[in-house]
Amino acid sequence: MRIRSSNWADDNAAPVATDRAERVGVAPAASAAQVDPSLVAAFDLELPYVVALRTVRSRIVQHYGADGEQQAFSCALIGLDCEEELAAFAANLSVVMARMQTPTLLIDGNLSQASMHPLFGLSERTEAQGTPIANLWIAGSGGATGQAALEQRPILERSYDWNLPVTQTLAVLSVQGAASAASIAAALAGFDQAILLLRKNVTGRRPARQLVDRLDERRIAITGTVLV
Repeated sequence: MRIRSSNWADDNAAPVATDRAERVGVAPAASAAQVDPSLVAAFDLELPYVVALRTVRSRIVQHYGADGEQQAFSCALIGLDCEEELAAFAANLSVVMARMQTPTLLIDGNLSQASMHPLFGLSERTEAQGTPIANLWIAGSGGATGQAALEQRPILERSYDWNLPVTQTLAVLSVQGAASAASIAAALAGFDQAILLLRKNVTGRRPARQLVDRLDERRIAITGTVLV
């Protein structure tokens, strides 16, 4: 199943070009003692899984085109019925971004508990903190630290509090059955684009379509979908 944004995604986008030339000056690999072994992108950019993530990165970057006026960009990674896979996908994608010279802020947007901080050997905090990967910061939603007031603001607005030297913000949200598509879209107000992760043969077309429609209303383009 492949669902596209009905109004804002470019259904005729050019094929994604290889990123080999873009990897000139790529950041060095991390030490195995610094991060969780599941962060395979921290060690080897040529693994098949990481090569697929580089293609996702290229699609995200391609969405912005040649507009030289915009200095900061944002992409939401939204998972339906695949919370565990979403965490690994998002964490590794953020590492790919950072290692390929794109300073990145990764925001764990789950309001119940953080799932990505431990992958970087860090404890959950609302405030952004540096990771063992150069050019990569991670922040929490505020749920685990009791700062519920922060959760009432859109995710992108919260990110401005830290004034980090980043050019890419990735927000990660896992949608459960009872979650409202409208509230998810509201939390992502101001984001440029989104990528959906759907569980094959599990995620229904109706909840996915509802989410796409709510994102469309806020002019957040669906850049692509990933089946897991």
